[in-house]
Order: sequence, then C-alpha cells, then structure tokens
Amino acid sequence: MLDTLEPGELEESYHYSTLEPWGDDWERSSLITARLINSISAIAAGMSGTKLQEFDLIEDDAFVPKYRADNRTKRQKQQGDATDKTIAANDEINRFLGM
Repeated sequence: MLDTLEPGELEESYHYSTLEPWGDDWERSSLITARLINSISAIAAGMSGTKLQEFDLIEDDAFVPKYRADNRTKRQKQQGDATDKTIAANDEINRFLGM
C-alpha cells in the first residue's frame, strides 16, 4: 500500500483522521464516557471532601461489549496512566478547596 501512495496522501489522511476520527466506535465512545464519569466523580469527591480511590474509577473499556473487550490489553497499555492522572487531579481539587 505504501508503494502506491503519493507523498502527501499519507499526511493528508493523518490530518483528516484528526478532524474526523475513524476506528472502533465502541472503544472511542467507552473511553469518552468513562473519562467523563471519572472526572465528574473526582469533582464530586473533591467537593464533598472525600478522597477518590483507584477502585472507585471506571475502566476505559467498561462500556465495550465483552466480545470486543477481550482484545484490549495492547490498547490499555497505550492509554497509560489515566487512572493515576484522575486521582492526582482529585488530590489537586482537594488541596485547592483546602480539604
């Protein structure tokens, strides 16, 4: 495939994918939903003065159907430490609120 591409076509498709992403809709939707819920949970925990624990957070693939979730270990490694970042954000909120 790379033999038949013009030099600008690969770059053009990359830039187009940033505007109109393609791929697995379940994974993207699950990631967005889980991060949104985790953010709301962190804010609520910060406002109530409680500490958010790691087990309180929803996994990024929580909303992916089971038959698709089995092939996700590689992508989970690529997502990095989103859980740690959410907990750190909760701690910052608590410090800001003086709790």
